[in-house]
Amino acid sequence: MLLAPTAAQIRLTTIELAAQTDDGMLLHVRVPRGQTISEAAILNGDETIPVEIASVPLPQTQWVLVDSSDAMINFQSAVGSALDRFLRGGEQASGLIFFGRDLQILQPSEGNPEVADFLVRYTATAGEPACLAPALNILNDTIRSYDRSWRILLITAGDFAQSNDCPPDTMPLSLPAPIEIITINDSVDPQLSELVDSNGGQTLTANLRTVEARINEVRTLWGQPSYALQAELPSDWDASQPLELRVSLSGGGEETLSIPLRDDYTRPIPPTPTAEATEIAL
Repeated sequence: MLLAPTAAQIRLTTIELAAQTDDGMLLHVRVPRGQTISEAAILNGDETIPVEIASVPLPQTQWVLVDSSDAMINFQSAVGSALDRFLRGGEQASGLIFFGRDLQILQPSEGNPEVADFLVRYTATAGEPACLAPALNILNDTIRSYDRSWRILLITAGDFAQSNDCPPDTMPLSLPAPIEIITINDSVDPQLSELVDSNGGQTLTANLRTVEARINEVRTLWGQPSYALQAELPSDWDASQPLELRVSLSGGGEETLSIPLRDDYTRPIPPTPTAEATEIAL
């Protein structure tokens, strides 16, 4: 089962993932740029559980979900160009999902050899609804690698008024990682706010002139390294007591982060995602 991060941890020390495994507990913890974790422990009531800290940052898998509905027609050129610069030349494995009524999906791959060609296919379509739920469910159905840090970016015009024209998918509350949302709108749809509240991350509003600046803000945020922490939970650990993570950073300072147990999301430990472009209509 997974443990969810809190939205208040954004930009500081953030718990991206906390999975209870057969061997104990695995945490992915994002720290400020230039910092490492010098010491850590899990607190469970009066119990202090030692933690093993990886010495090198986790490699990243980044998912970018882009609205291709009618509401994005005036923004598609600016968004496509900004994303090309955002994804170009990175070492991260990047996946893309364009969502309207149907989905177009590029699975993550090392070095991103197909990203540029796939981005050329991005087109917003007149009369097309923004069917976000199927795109998010694709992420939840994707078996993720626990040896990689996952990052999720959603870019949308935030207009879900035509959602009745979408497949009857339920909007998920739980996601496999925190989510950054750029909404090209003056306000944030409550469904989007709920996603951030449930999974951690942030929402940024943008317009035609500022959308690339907002994407660059996410680039800066995603430059923060994430480290894997592992702990063996004692057989008598108290599930009725809160779990907390106490971390000391290399640059000084100590933080204690709540680890609220979430039992509605379970993933096996899978292989690393493979590189294959697919197009799926749902």
